[in-house]
Amino acid sequence: VWKTAKSPTGELRTMTTLSWHERSIRAMDFSPDGRLLLSVGADNQCSLAVWDWQSGELLATARGHAAPIVTAGFDYHSSTDLNAALRQSDTEYLLTTCGKKHVKFWTLTFGKDMEYFAGGGDGKSTDSARLAEEGEVDDAFSVEMGPGSCADRDGIMQRLRLRGKAGRFGSDVDIEDCICLEWIPFFDLAEGDAACAVVVGTVGGHMLLWRQAREIVVEEDSDSESDTDEEAETCLEADFRKMNPNFSTEGSCVGSVQDAHQRGTYGLEYIETMDSLLSVGGDGVLKMWSISPGHKRPELQEVYRFNTDLGHQGTAVPRSMVVSTLCEDGMLNIIIGTSRNTIARFALSSEDDVDGNPKIRRIAESKLRDLLHHSGTLFAVAAHPSKKRFAT
Repeated sequence: VWKTAKSPTGELRTMTTLSWHERSIRAMDFSPDGRLLLSVGADNQCSLAVWDWQSGELLATARGHAAPIVTAGFDYHSSTDLNAALRQSDTEYLLTTCGKKHVKFWTLTFGKDMEYFAGGGDGKSTDSARLAEEGEVDDAFSVEMGPGSCADRDGIMQRLRLRGKAGRFGSDVDIEDCICLEWIPFFDLAEGDAACAVVVGTVGGHMLLWRQAREIVVEEDSDSESDTDEEAETCLEADFRKMNPNFSTEGSCVGSVQDAHQRGTYGLEYIETMDSLLSVGGDGVLKMWSISPGHKRPELQEVYRFNTDLGHQGTAVPRSMVVSTLCEDGMLNIIIGTSRNTIARFALSSEDDVDGNPKIRRIAESKLRDLLHHSGTLFAVAAHPSKKRFAT
């Protein structure tokens, strides 16, 4: 992990080096709160690792899948990160991985630390019990032991655990290799509430719509003799659960957009300011899709297409499209990497033209081997969330 601010000598500084994977790393992503880093290895199990990247501590690992994983990431819309959790033990990050003929859904949550139980103890943290007895902490809330561990209200030690399960394609769509993914919020008419879907691009040029299932919670009858403080705590928890429901690792394909692109759907980006989805394919066509409420899935409708005319630059590279911060004229940057190690840059305006279409225009292009010193093949592009920077 690098610090982007230059040192007095003008060189980038390494903040930390994380070593665990046995082979190359295929995908990475930061958590919504920026505290955690996910990495996916290229070993036979496509192992997943979650890090506290600032301290270098390895927090959780899991076998990813028997088939290669192409990309992975955190769900920024549905995750309950450490900043949003009522107590640390309520933290729940949602992740999705996809690759060769599979899509897999994950939860990263706190569970009982089995190492404590394996030692013959009761699994309780002496620090949390002492603090509770001394009145230094309310035993209704967990005691923080760092990003990877905590103690619940009973003093039981818990650690972050990764759980995952392959999603079900169903009988309506073909099982094929999945290249890219993106999360889009929408209003679920069936549930009457806000929801989130995962859009997956495939080598066949389709866009598959997936949903990660919520856990079914059975509400217990409240104790009529409970005191006011306990009732207030129960109400607080109920409100938190309503806003932050728990999710399971079950996921299924709930719909598709067939033939969204020719020669593969290679890039997907959700544009929050426009509540729209952008897609780019091996055909060199950039499309914008409107997102409408639907029953258990969003309704996607193509509203605009733009031929990028990459020409001599080759074709778009899988996972190669990002949308970065505003240009000087208030337009969004669209950056597409190509198979010939070049960058094609476009600008997207939120204001429609006279025909009612979004304004998209080509800005510039540059050869990566001249500008960014790439000697090999361009594999991926990522944009800074707030600054005018991108990485390749």
